[in-house]
Amino acid sequence: MSNVGMFGVLVLLSYYFAFVAAVPEVGHWEVEVPVNTNLFFSKSVFEDTDISFKILCTKIIDVRLSLSVYWSECADAFADVRETFNNSKFMIEVSSDLKPDSIVKNEKQTTCTPNQPVLFGTKVSRAGTQMTILSVNCIDPKNCAGIVDVHVTTDIRSSYGYLSAIEYPLRTFYGVLSLSYALLGFLWLCFTVCHWKDLLRIQYYISLMIFIGLIEHITFYALYETLNRTGLTLKGALVFAIVVSCLKRTLARFLILIVCVGYGITKSRLGAAYRRIVWICVIYLLCCLLDSFLRAFHPRFKPSLSILLGGLPMIVVDLAILWWSFSYLVSTLRETRMRRNKVKHRLYRIFSTLLIGVSVVSVICMGVSVFLLHWKPCTRAWRYIWFDETFWQLLFFAVLFAIVILWRPSSTNRLYARSAFLDPDVEPPPEDLEERLLDVIVSGINDDEQGRKNSKTAATEDEALRWAEENIPSSHDNPAFSDDKPNQGNVSSGVQFKMD
Repeated sequence: MSNVGMFGVLVLLSYYFAFVAAVPEVGHWEVEVPVNTNLFFSKSVFEDTDISFKILCTKIIDVRLSLSVYWSECADAFADVRETFNNSKFMIEVSSDLKPDSIVKNEKQTTCTPNQPVLFGTKVSRAGTQMTILSVNCIDPKNCAGIVDVHVTTDIRSSYGYLSAIEYPLRTFYGVLSLSYALLGFLWLCFTVCHWKDLLRIQYYISLMIFIGLIEHITFYALYETLNRTGLTLKGALVFAIVVSCLKRTLARFLILIVCVGYGITKSRLGAAYRRIVWICVIYLLCCLLDSFLRAFHPRFKPSLSILLGGLPMIVVDLAILWWSFSYLVSTLRETRMRRNKVKHRLYRIFSTLLIGVSVVSVICMGVSVFLLHWKPCTRAWRYIWFDETFWQLLFFAVLFAIVILWRPSSTNRLYARSAFLDPDVEPPPEDLEERLLDVIVSGINDDEQGRKNSKTAATEDEALRWAEENIPSSHDNPAFSDDKPNQGNVSSGVQFKMD
């Protein structure tokens, strides 16, 4: 593999750490605040989205309801909004480059009661990012003496449900990918059942990889489906999905490492490298969990130094894993080429070509993503943000599918399996070889004297046998061996006797 291809894959997979999405945009809020308070609700929406409020007060008072809806074609327009008061008038401050438009302004005077909710709302006619500001002000300050709280229930819902415009495609995406993982798992199960006697060790890890990927995407699909129906995010499901996602990514790196080392193909076991691989994967898992939880409970477009610092350890560990993986891959390719093992060399050549192709596609998509979504202060291509997040999932599935095809269980597994009888390479020494050698040396020293005695005894026995052969006559010359019955002719000790 060329250095350019290795560098491309390094850049690809180091950028993959940013996959974990931000906290999903909810569509249902229930808040209780003091009267004369401004409430903010920001969300990306499609056309004809309904915004509705149900307002209850802790006591009967007359209030003025003011509703303002600001719209922008920039997805990050309201990521960092600040409120100010100028001459007793409420104002918002955003970046001048984003240029939000005020599309709705409604006011209503009514009586707020503890039992009968006040209904108030509007409809947004444009697709984009909107920020809704609701003000509940007391008309007569005398009636609002003391503590008066306002309970506000807000729903921002489109015809399809509560999902935001940015995240709506994610539900369909995770549903389709869950079905794809299920079909891939079924295909892999069929291969496994048909050739279960010829399974390689690495194929067990591939089975676990498919299973974890299926669980991850089913969890994300259930998360977005629940959000679309209820408008709320299940934090328990989100935490579970994050943990499963980090486990999958860690296992993926473990799988890539052992594949590049040649486990089950050119080496029957990992030996001393096994502990190093396990430890670096454990460190990566901890860094992944830290970065993922920081991102999962942080707004999507709001910049944060903690997010950047939280991702740095994972980047360092990931780059170390990748560099180590490709170093092993180059070594394995060289080994199979020098040993003239065409079957295994072709397998790893296909795998390395796959990684180079993935790196080229990834660099192109990364450049397009940076130019459209990250380079400019205004993200107008907000309809494609979902693809920017899910592209790495698609790429991962494509690589996993290729691995399934290359390492699928078949009757030719023995051609790829590492065997001491078929392969010219030498079996790695056992881990307790040093102890065995020490035992042999010690036992040899202790038995040295006994060995000398045995040698002397053997020499004495040889001399006795030699003297017997030289001095004792042959057995056929002894008349004691002749037959006592003269009427029968026979052969005794090679001599025949006849009667006259």
